[in-house]
Amino acid sequence: MEKKLRKMKKAVAVTLAVAMSLISAGMAARAEDAPVNAADDRVMSEEVKSQLKADADELPEKLDLRDYDKDGDGKGENYVTPVKAQHPFGTCWAYGTIAAAEISYLFGNDLGTPAGTPNNNIDLSEKDFAWYYYHGITADDIRTDLIPASQAGEGFDYSEADAKDRNSCYNAGGTINHGSAFFMSGQGPVHELDTVEGWAADQPGAADDHPYEYKGLHGWKIMDQNESDEAKEARKEYYYRQFSAYPGTELEATVRGLGYTDDMDFRTWFDSVYEESIRPGTYIDDLDYYAAFDDWTLPLNARYRFGGDRLYLKESRIIQTPPGAATGIFTLNEDTLWSIKNELKNGHGVALAYFADQSRPGDEISGQSYMNTETWAQYTSSREMANHAVCVVGYDDTYPKENFTRRVDGKEIEGSTPPGDGAFIAKNSWGSLDGPSGRDWGINGSGYFFLSYYDQSVISAESYCFYTEEEKKAIGSTTIAQYDLLPAGSYISLAEADIGSGAKASRMANVFTAAQGNSLYSISVITSTPGTFVDYAVYKDLKDPGDPLSGTPAAEGTEVFLYGGYQRIDLKEEVPVREGEVYAVVVSEYCIDNDGRKTYKEAIPFFMATGSQKLKGVINANESFLFDGESWKDLTEYRDIMISTIWEQNNKEVAELLGFDIPKESFQIDNFPIKAYGHGSYSESAARSGESD
Repeated sequence: MEKKLRKMKKAVAVTLAVAMSLISAGMAARAEDAPVNAADDRVMSEEVKSQLKADADELPEKLDLRDYDKDGDGKGENYVTPVKAQHPFGTCWAYGTIAAAEISYLFGNDLGTPAGTPNNNIDLSEKDFAWYYYHGITADDIRTDLIPASQAGEGFDYSEADAKDRNSCYNAGGTINHGSAFFMSGQGPVHELDTVEGWAADQPGAADDHPYEYKGLHGWKIMDQNESDEAKEARKEYYYRQFSAYPGTELEATVRGLGYTDDMDFRTWFDSVYEESIRPGTYIDDLDYYAAFDDWTLPLNARYRFGGDRLYLKESRIIQTPPGAATGIFTLNEDTLWSIKNELKNGHGVALAYFADQSRPGDEISGQSYMNTETWAQYTSSREMANHAVCVVGYDDTYPKENFTRRVDGKEIEGSTPPGDGAFIAKNSWGSLDGPSGRDWGINGSGYFFLSYYDQSVISAESYCFYTEEEKKAIGSTTIAQYDLLPAGSYISLAEADIGSGAKASRMANVFTAAQGNSLYSISVITSTPGTFVDYAVYKDLKDPGDPLSGTPAAEGTEVFLYGGYQRIDLKEEVPVREGEVYAVVVSEYCIDNDGRKTYKEAIPFFMATGSQKLKGVINANESFLFDGESWKDLTEYRDIMISTIWEQNNKEVAELLGFDIPKESFQIDNFPIKAYGHGSYSESAARSGESD
């Protein structure tokens, strides 16, 4: 029975991770029977928890980053960018993440504007994030200072989907946690209006030199009345693809009503009846958005993937439901609620996902709705699967619970009132009255709404911290030694894959060969559990590339991280490495309970592709190594057994959750998320450390 329960818990861990990945346009699964979180055996000592909540009493009962007195001069400032509009695509996950990134950048660089005035001091690109996240590393992407040649082919392969619809990735959906690995890999957020020299010249018909702006190549609008012949043809083909997918969809009645019968050739019939008036869009097509029938693709090469002025991510903070909670789906508890509020107090926007009545504007509301549109207050009172992402910009402990109550014909809907007061202030991505879309949505048409502390559909929350411009300037040009380019949705340990127990003192290591001489100034790791301790060390001049400890110790230390997420560790002294030098970064991650017992957790990136998605994790020999308590083993030795085990344990649960089977190759793991960051040259590094060439 114990073994069966353990296997079920491992399976549930992955099933829950899969559930968290379904924040996509139109995809929402009920979750009344959602499994309990397998990670409820995670431990965090009272000592660490006391650090986590050390200044909890200092949190105000209300906070709004649109009107925040950071310097205590009595004048509020706005650190939130204007509300944007994600239409025509299902890119809420990118908008929620980028909104949080913009807030953190503005706050960190003291770029607030007077409260009540727009803050346009930064505008980061959602288009860049959504496109390159879903298009894996190509041979043209390889740059020795950021992406090693060995990782070509890693990530999503959307070539098949692109052949049918070049813009398909923008409707693929995503999770909040996508931002961590993507930004930390050097593909940091880029300014939307940054240029890439030669863009317009390389792309016939390009409207301007702004490839990252949230619009198509030509800048076509949905409501353009004087379109070119090219635009008219593109519009017609776009609608043809939508109509041709009619069987079993809401378009079937329209198609039949226009006279189509199964014995007709569909293309011939469509051409004969096509008029602009029969297009199958939504009511928001009447607003002046950029058109989905334009070409929204971006080039797959390093010049564009890493072009522009990109932010340097310092760390991300994944705010999980803490240990002891009954379920991985958000339930109100002091640790999680305080963590979100504390991040806001520190000037970090918090992206999170929840169940919305519509996953994007214009969607039909099916089943019970949860938004009180009189007060614009959302309370999901049952276990629904998250389908939409937003950015939290503030909170109000005193917001009345009665404002969430919904009524029909004057009668209160049972269960529509949360058990207590309190709400997050959330920024949506469906436009606002004072924005370019002119869409009346949210509190006074502002594009904002209230989300109850007690909402039962919230499943993840994440914030970001970036190096300031001053810090970025001091770092200068940076190199990244890394192998983990898989867009990981979650991280799994050997114990969670039922291959280990967590009791052995495991270690993880990545072995790198310096592509150029420079100075290592920091490393990064991923932690997946609150209160994780990280022992780290850097070994130079390895004598045996298969033994990460066969070199000379050059840096070491221990850190404890109060949140999960990507964590930067600044080395106490910079470590110079020569071109061609083989070195290793070795880490051990563990939690300590109140009895002093350690539970070791390896962080192995994991992702499951769904539907027609194709995904590949590239793990080569002599890159990542695992010490299992007895000896060092190449991670390639674990790859096949881990994927097989994960698939066997989770196929049934995932199939029940999604409604279809997932092939084994859709489960992918990747190298350890251990990176080393360098700058300067070897000569400069050696001089700083007293060495000579």
